[in-house]
Amino acid sequence: MNRDTVGRLAAAAAIATSLVVAGCSGATPSAQNLCAKAKDLTAAVAQVQAVKPDGAALRQLSAKVDAALAKLDRLQAVTEGRYDTAISDLRAKLVTFKESVDSASNASLETVAPQINSALTDLRGAVASLNEKIATQCPAG
Repeated sequence: MNRDTVGRLAAAAAIATSLVVAGCSGATPSAQNLCAKAKDLTAAVAQVQAVKPDGAALRQLSAKVDAALAKLDRLQAVTEGRYDTAISDLRAKLVTFKESVDSASNASLETVAPQINSALTDLRGAVASLNEKIATQCPAG
């Protein structure tokens, strides 16, 4: 073989190797974006779930729900319609939870606590369901 042929074969091997490594490195850029948005949403919902719904924290909790809804919008923008049913369900659960929290400011916390707890349980289920569906695109780790 002459020097040009060896150079071309080496270049072709380098390109093939880089394609294989890139293919093994994980998801496509759109899937990586989906995974990042899903991770952001999960973190935002975890913040909602971590706040104790008591007097002073109610406004803070309502703001955290708004932040989670905004992250849900960003996630939906990159899902290409694949998870619309689960996203719609989670959106409804977030809105219901927010309404429960907002109504707590107009009533005693003891009166609305069961409603808030029920909405929180529904919210946990909806986010778990969405995460389970997205897990097929986003490997753990």
